[in-house]
Amino acid sequence: MWCCADRGITVEELAKELSISESTMERVMNNQDGMTFHQLKRMADYFGRGVLFFLEAGPVDETKVHTRQFRTLANQKPELSPKLKALIERAEKQRDIYLSLREDLDDSDWTRFEPPQVAELQPREAAQAVRIWLGLRDENSFDS
Repeated sequence: MWCCADRGITVEELAKELSISESTMERVMNNQDGMTFHQLKRMADYFGRGVLFFLEAGPVDETKVHTRQFRTLANQKPELSPKLKALIERAEKQRDIYLSLREDLDDSDWTRFEPPQVAELQPREAAQAVRIWLGLRDENSFDS
C-alpha cells in the first residue's frame, strides 16, 4: 500500500495502530471486501486523507498527492515524522486555496509587501533599516 510506504510503516503496524485485524488488512490488500466504512474512515483519518482517496481505482499518482516542493523536502529529509508530513501537506493545501482566492480578487485591494532591501548591508546597518521600516524606536517598552 502506497500510504504505508509513504508513512514508513508496515501493513501489520497499520493494522495494530488502527485496531483492525491483520486478516482484514490482508483481504483489503488483495482487493477483496472486508473493511467497514468506519474502519476505512479511521484509516483515512490516520493518513490525513479523505475516504474517497482509498476508493479510487488504480495506482497513486505522487505528482498529484505531493507537490514538487514536498517531494524534494521528503527526499532530502527521510526522517520526517508523520505529523510533520501531514502539517506540510495541510499548509500546501491552504496556500493553494489562498492563491486561488487571490486570483478572484482585484489586485488593487491588496497592500503591497515591500520589505527593506538589506541583502547588501552590514548586519548593524540592516538591523537599523529594519527597525526604521518597522517603526521601532531605539528604546521600546511593553506599552509601545
